[in-house]
Amino acid sequence: MSSLSRSLGRAAALVALCGALCVPVASAIAAPTRRPAAAPGAAPNAAGLLAAAPCATPLRRSLDFWVGDWAIYEGGRRVATQRVHRAVDGCALTAEWSGSEGDRGLGVFYFDDGDRSARQLWLANQVPAPSAPMMRRLSPTYRGPGVRYESEPVSAARRDRLTLTPLTGGRARQVVEASADGGRTWRVVLDAEHRPLR
Repeated sequence: MSSLSRSLGRAAALVALCGALCVPVASAIAAPTRRPAAAPGAAPNAAGLLAAAPCATPLRRSLDFWVGDWAIYEGGRRVATQRVHRAVDGCALTAEWSGSEGDRGLGVFYFDDGDRSARQLWLANQVPAPSAPMMRRLSPTYRGPGVRYESEPVSAARRDRLTLTPLTGGRARQVVEASADGGRTWRVVLDAEHRPLR
């Protein structure tokens, strides 16, 4: 058999082999890929594609019940509004407080991958009284109902905690407590009902 015949035979075999393998591979390459679902409110990236949802884990979604626009009532009286929204593609939550006495505050809830803890940073406009920024961490021992964030120690004795609980009818409850004795006793600073803002 001549070298030309052998070469043509090899070429025919390669064409037959490619017909069996290359067409499915080419089809798979050309087929659209399925991406993971994007986080709620995720923005398209530079290529116009929705990014995957790296923050859609149960711990990071523990405040989903609280997302929304709220009218805040304490003792039956409306005292504030609060807008709670997801931010940075669902990796954080912002809570903007606007009180009837000019008091305003901003809470940023996020997950610290360094020590695997959920945290809150609270900042206020110093009305009606001066207040320092507050750092709280999700309590690892609180078993519910709802979720609880406890302040990182301000001093040896002073403590603060925030408990958020879902209620029936699409409502929520927010309780802020303070302790002056290292957490042995607690005083309620705020016990507010969140009703959907209409």
